[in-house]
Amino acid sequence: MKTQESVTNMQTDHQHWLREIERWENDVSVWGEQQKRLTEEYTRMQHAIDPHGGHIHQHVRDIAELKATIVACERKMMEGSDDATGALAQQHETGTTRHDDQRAVHEKLKQEHHTLMATMAMFQQKPFRDD
Repeated sequence: MKTQESVTNMQTDHQHWLREIERWENDVSVWGEQQKRLTEEYTRMQHAIDPHGGHIHQHVRDIAELKATIVACERKMMEGSDDATGALAQQHETGTTRHDDQRAVHEKLKQEHHTLMATMAMFQQKPFRDD
C-alpha cells in the first residue's frame, strides 16, 4: 500500500507542477509581449528625446539673438537716434512678433520637457534601478 500511496503522491505533485508550469508559460508569454512593447516605447521615447535637446539649444541661440536685438534697440533710443520714430518703430514691431514667437516656443518646450522629465522619473524607480 505504501508504494501505491507514494505513486499517488508523486502523481499529485506532478499534476501540481504541470499546472504551475502552465501558469509560468502563460506569464512569460505575456511578459514577452509586454517587453516587446516596452522596447518599442523606449525607442519612440529616444526619438523624442534627441530632437528635444536640439530644440533647447536652438531656443538658447534664439533667446540670445532676441536679447541682443532688444539691447541694440535700447542703445539706439538712448543715443537719441533720428530713427526713433521710423526704422526703430518698425524694428520694435518686428521685435514684438519675434518675442511672441519665442514665448510660444518656450511654452511648447517647457511642456515637452516636463513630459520627458516625468517619464524619466518613472524609469528611475524600481525595477529600473539597482540601488
